[in-house]
Amino acid sequence: MEYIIGLIVIVVIGYLIIKYVLPVAGVIAGVIAAAGAVYALVLSIISFVTALRANLDPYENYTDTRPQAQHSRRNYFFGPGIRQLIAIVTDAFRQQWARLGKIRDFHEDFVLVHEWYLNIWVHVFYYSSLVFVYVFGSIWVGAFSLILASVLLLGMTGFFLAFSILWLSDRISLFVRSIQSRCPNCKQRATVPLFVCPQCGTPHERLTPGPYGVFHRRCSCGCALPTTVFNGRSQLEALCLHCQSPLASGGARQFGIQLVGSSGSGKTAFLTAFWHNYLERIAQRGEDGFRLFPVEAFTELEQNFRQGLCYSTSEFNALMYSLIREREGETPLQMTIYDVAGESFTDLDPTTQQQQFKYCEGLIVLVDPTAEPEIAQSCIASMVSEMRKLKGAKTSSLIGVPVAVAISKADLYKREIGLPKILVRTKNTEPLEGEEPGAVYDRVRDELCREFLLDHGFEQVCATLDSEFASYSFFPVSAMGHEMKSGLSYEPWGVEAPVEWLMSRAGLLL
Repeated sequence: MEYIIGLIVIVVIGYLIIKYVLPVAGVIAGVIAAAGAVYALVLSIISFVTALRANLDPYENYTDTRPQAQHSRRNYFFGPGIRQLIAIVTDAFRQQWARLGKIRDFHEDFVLVHEWYLNIWVHVFYYSSLVFVYVFGSIWVGAFSLILASVLLLGMTGFFLAFSILWLSDRISLFVRSIQSRCPNCKQRATVPLFVCPQCGTPHERLTPGPYGVFHRRCSCGCALPTTVFNGRSQLEALCLHCQSPLASGGARQFGIQLVGSSGSGKTAFLTAFWHNYLERIAQRGEDGFRLFPVEAFTELEQNFRQGLCYSTSEFNALMYSLIREREGETPLQMTIYDVAGESFTDLDPTTQQQQFKYCEGLIVLVDPTAEPEIAQSCIASMVSEMRKLKGAKTSSLIGVPVAVAISKADLYKREIGLPKILVRTKNTEPLEGEEPGAVYDRVRDELCREFLLDHGFEQVCATLDSEFASYSFFPVSAMGHEMKSGLSYEPWGVEAPVEWLMSRAGLLL
């Protein structure tokens, strides 16, 4: 009987628990869980906002070791933003753990001075707080961090696409227009040289669209520097990327000619006469959109021209004479002629000197008919040998370089290769089928000059040209027009024709 009564009591108690206690407990548990989640949310928001306010400046603890960082600041999305995100998340969790420490201290102090029936509720509150903050708090902070990271990633992606498209457009424009810089000192090339801030004079490396700016890069002085060829970067003063020497231009198409000839062959006289005649031609055309670089070198050439002087080149590092033509709506053209001591061809240093032999668009080889043929042959052979060292051993690398062979001091041989002689034979020469009159003159001039060289013992020179270069032409030139005498001005003829022919190979006009 007692067994049955006990069983009934158990059933009744179980029923009451299921019917009333469990629902009430479920409601209480749900309220507690909701309250805990809200509590964890509030605590997470407070912690996250506090951490956000403590790390508002993304650059405060960000260190950039790149060269550009010396004079400009990296964009927020590429480094500082990531560093800020890490600091905010770390501080937010730290804030939460600090608040849990305060709750723990309150719990320990409370249970020491209160009765057990009160401590039960404190224990429930404390351990519930631990669970809610550790679980829900971590979820909330993680969610806030994920939102911030998504915004950062979205901004980074948009910024990356923007500057990548602009960077690619800038490089394509430079390539299509053949824009580059060439150093007058170390002769190294650069697609984008150093550009100087016009406000404080600070040189900036890699001034292109990127993490330091899309359309502009902010200098440390506050000046906004253009980062593309489209918005004025080429107008800034430029320096060599390798030795920081001043450049003639940082945004011009290049056309370079190297003068080649043995000592005493007349290279400097040719250079003096050509630049005088060419500058006079420009003045007669009324052009004023040009610059000379370096100005003092051109001034010295003009003084020598008027005084009838000519000094042998003693520089083993090529002297660079550039004229930069700027025409509205066209890419500036920098035409450069390099002059170097004749004997330097036997002692070229490919690391510091004569780098222009790698990229020059044409050669003018001066042959002195008054000197021994072996001297000219030795000079040309040395030049070819050193060009192979600089450009590589491939034969095709030399074949593509046009060569204007200028027979200097032609005023001494007017009867054989003078302009009247060429004109007379041109009149008596029938044009080939489809040949223009000007082409007849060029063909006759070539034939007469080659015959002249062969008759005067320069067979080996002609053979070397035939074997090494696919495009070359002969020209009679006289830089002074007479024997050099101090005070007697130059009377040049024929000096523009070799340069004009070389430029025509590249589709350019003199």
